[in-house]
Amino acid sequence: MERVVERSNVWLAYQRVVRNKGAPGVDDVTVAEFKGWLKVHWPSVKQALHQVLQPLFEPTFSAGSFGFRPGRNAQQAVR
Repeated sequence: MERVVERSNVWLAYQRVVRNKGAPGVDDVTVAEFKGWLKVHWPSVKQALHQVLQPLFEPTFSAGSFGFRPGRNAQQAVR
């Protein structure tokens, strides 16, 4: 999930849309306009993605998995 919302992944997705000459969505925002919008709103978009994706992915992780999980840390993994 961290990789999904990582800045470099979002940038790669954006570049692909630009290369494919992506059309505006239902909000009528063009690719050129979206770049500026994303620069301003990315922190809130990332938080929103986490809220939706985390409940979907969290149950699929092994009990022994500690990386990038809520309430878990490296010290617990070492123990």
